[in-house]
Amino acid sequence: MRCRNRRNGNVQAIQTEVQLLLTGICITAVPLLIFFAVVLNQNRGALEISKSESERLGYADIDHIAESVYKLLETHEEANQKLLERSLNVAQDQAASNGGFTFASEKVTWNAVNQLTNTPVVVELHKMRLGTRVWTSHRPENPSPSC
Repeated sequence: MRCRNRRNGNVQAIQTEVQLLLTGICITAVPLLIFFAVVLNQNRGALEISKSESERLGYADIDHIAESVYKLLETHEEANQKLLERSLNVAQDQAASNGGFTFASEKVTWNAVNQLTNTPVVVELHKMRLGTRVWTSHRPENPSPSC
């Protein structure tokens, strides 16, 4: 009888140990799972916030770049306008000092090409002279690309 009691006592002790072990695991695992779920949910929220803020900052940066390019173009346009005005003033001064421009009664024929449609057109224009200098002739038939 002693053996049976010992066995029953050992089995009962093992069962108690298993129950305590399982209770300890549950007591530890449940808060960890809850903590994991909360952290996962907060990380998803933080990810959404960071995505939306990154997009907002990106669009703001693009707007700033576009505004900077626009201002750069405005300043270049102003500089080009001033350069053109100065160049025209020099040209007018040079023309005036050489007798000015006049148109002769004779006409010359030009082969013009519409740059949009590439359609050739023959036009007649009066000869233009600078002071007493005689108008010489047309441009060459095959001008360089810079003409």
